[in-house]
Amino acid sequence: MSDPGAARQEFLGFMYELETEPEHVLQVARFALLLFDQLVDLHGLGAGDRLILEAAACLHDVGWAVSAGGEEHHKASARLIRERT
Repeated sequence: MSDPGAARQEFLGFMYELETEPEHVLQVARFALLLFDQLVDLHGLGAGDRLILEAAACLHDVGWAVSAGGEEHHKASARLIRERT
């Protein structure tokens, strides 16, 4: 990952474009990162993995923006993320 700061800005910008409840996903991200940090001695993962976890937490619900009634929003989230990368 050449520039983690730029990557973070990119996924946060994408999240804010589509997310109707950013407080929710930011809270999910805080909890996920808290667990990651507290368990680092067990999993041994690094900063790049932590950034991927944060991105996943921030983008997990973006599919709600394009899903009628939210049905299968998880699939829409995956599609939107794949199309963005």
